[in-house]
Amino acid sequence: PGDLHTHSSCSDGSTPIEKLPWLAACAGLDWLAISDHDTNRSVRYAYAHPEQNGVKLIPAVELTAYDYGREHRVHILCYYPDDCEALARHTAVMDKRRYDAVYQSCKELEKICSQFKTEEALEFAKDSGT
Repeated sequence: PGDLHTHSSCSDGSTPIEKLPWLAACAGLDWLAISDHDTNRSVRYAYAHPEQNGVKLIPAVELTAYDYGREHRVHILCYYPDDCEALARHTAVMDKRRYDAVYQSCKELEKICSQFKTEEALEFAKDSGT
């Protein structure tokens, strides 16, 4: 058994990527795809660590796209992606959008809570997908 759709703290999950294979092993899984949103960090991690704690890691990413026919956002799970320029461009754009949204939210929090400091929050979250 395995899981083809998990997230780490590289995107919107709360568990560090290094701990997910151990948790999967504890749950009795044989394979795991860490399919973080719009980042190739989990892809690189899985290629660099093809097996960890007896769990086979499947390189994966969950890409955000737009369905113009239905006029809404969709997610596409991509397994064993190549390290290509198109993927690098997409993840760079999405990283910037995510950072800009988080930065704006932090600035709004500073306005209503004088103890909150944007730079401290960004430093604290620097290794996460936020």
